[in-house]
Amino acid sequence: MRGRWLAVAAPVVLALSGCFSEVLEDWWLENLAVAAVFAVAMWKREWLALSNTSWMLVFAFFCLHEYGALHAYSNVPVGEWFGGGRNHYDRAIHFLYGLMLTRPLMEIFRARGVRYPYASAVQAIVSTSALYEIAEWLVAASVAPELGAEFIGAQGNVWDAQKDMALASIGALVHAAVFHNR
Repeated sequence: MRGRWLAVAAPVVLALSGCFSEVLEDWWLENLAVAAVFAVAMWKREWLALSNTSWMLVFAFFCLHEYGALHAYSNVPVGEWFGGGRNHYDRAIHFLYGLMLTRPLMEIFRARGVRYPYASAVQAIVSTSALYEIAEWLVAASVAPELGAEFIGAQGNVWDAQKDMALASIGALVHAAVFHNR
């Protein structure tokens, strides 16, 4: 039963996000990787051996991502609450990526008999965050250069990728520090 409900709930959220998207081309770019990861997760659901709590964390993160994709990340209304002349929703999502997905990764590593599952989960967050930033750049530069600035969401900050990776890493480290014995 674990995660099976996600096979219905996630496509509904995805469809709603796409139907009401402010910049549909950007929405597609934001969801290419998400669709691939979701398909693999549903296919390998039993192998992943995630708890209901982890599936809920994955789904909650997915919903937060879809809210960002709906508004093309740089334009998310709640992102302006933080002030500073920048929409910080993208930064919050990178932090939450580390914070919310460390546990599911830890459970996968633990189920596979990895000796240090939390350390491996943190390393996976750092690695996938870096890979995402590289892929984001490649997609923006080659697939849709005209949407590049919107898709990357740098908002004029030359250190955006580094800050995003750092926030994901901090989120993972916070989760590991708080929950490492649970």
